[in-house]
Amino acid sequence: RHGGYISILDGADALVLRAYIGPETLRVVTPLGSRMAAFATSTGRTLLARLSNEAIKALHPQPLVAPSPNAPQNMGELMERIDQIRRCGWCEAIDEGVSGVGSVAVSIADRASAETLAFCVSFPAHLVSELERRRFAATLTDAARRLATQVDDQFWTRVKTPKAVAA
Repeated sequence: RHGGYISILDGADALVLRAYIGPETLRVVTPLGSRMAAFATSTGRTLLARLSNEAIKALHPQPLVAPSPNAPQNMGELMERIDQIRRCGWCEAIDEGVSGVGSVAVSIADRASAETLAFCVSFPAHLVSELERRRFAATLTDAARRLATQVDDQFWTRVKTPKAVAA
């Protein structure tokens, strides 16, 4: 029903590699090859969470220039969100990189190829409830855990299992 994207981290940017444009009448569309500040997107933060704190700080000179009031406004706020991703495995961004757009993302790293990809569901923020966003997060984390066992992604062995989402 909604859109989906596969992205990589390219320097301090999240770079869109693949897109699925959902059938919703009101669509969220980010063209292939688009770049956004990684710290202000769900996909970017899930990719940043795999780096050391020092590497994240090296990519983001002070001060951060946030594209919206909902994006992290400084390095402290960014690192709090990164820590949360490291605990739960997924990230949400609502009205951060693009006004009116929400997304929920996870990332997977293939140890053999050293490739790391982020996967997200993107949607018009006002159309999706918090419950539905939690369902997206549960679905994405379940899929990420299954893929992680196939590609020896150790990140997912440290992530807590999310609480069940009520129907």
